[in-house]
Amino acid sequence: MRKSLFILVLTAIFITTPGLNEAALFIPQDQDKDGMHNPDHSCWLASASNMLAAAGYADGNVQTIYDRMTSFFGWEEPGLQKLALDWYIDQYPEPANAYTVVEEHWGNDQANPDFISQRLAADQLVSIMFWYGQEIGHSLTIWDNQSAVIPQGYFSDSDKDNGSDFTWYTWIDDGTGDWKLDYPGVTDADVNYVVTLGIPEPATICMLTASSLIIVRKRNKDKKRLVHSQGAGRKR
Repeated sequence: MRKSLFILVLTAIFITTPGLNEAALFIPQDQDKDGMHNPDHSCWLASASNMLAAAGYADGNVQTIYDRMTSFFGWEEPGLQKLALDWYIDQYPEPANAYTVVEEHWGNDQANPDFISQRLAADQLVSIMFWYGQEIGHSLTIWDNQSAVIPQGYFSDSDKDNGSDFTWYTWIDDGTGDWKLDYPGVTDADVNYVVTLGIPEPATICMLTASSLIIVRKRNKDKKRLVHSQGAGRKR
């Protein structure tokens, strides 16, 4: 009696993507106001443009992104970076770019140096806004954060370059849980808004490929035996 030979080759490939760029190296951007508009409250647009350009939108051309934003929003009205980010990604989608997740973070538990450091370490782009009056604020983009004895953040600023496109500003803990920036000319730069740009949540993609070779030996010329696989590891 001839035995049927059944060979099942099952290959499973698991690809884990904790972040498409696990050690992403963003090129810091510094979009400045053009100085031709008065008033010019477009710091939030400049900050959002920095984030998008660093993420690779518009081939990394921050000026192109900023010009598109100001053409729509103008220069006079203040706003929050999330609005600008959401608008741009919707109006100028780039399907190959995974940086599409925009999140706002409010309050002292998130608008602080430790939280920002965590977001940066997770390969997210981060901007902040501080207030120095009931309705007066300013937006900055942060590229690095140091929690040493004197915590400092490395920012690009659409208003002040101080001889360089990027500046270290010191974080100040006022003792009540509020964090402020030691920002030139501002006595109470209270930071309580953070916006991040990242990729979708980490996912495990299972790519399952199976190939089987079934060789059936006929017991006779008139009847055939059917060998059927019910799946690897499954009890019958």
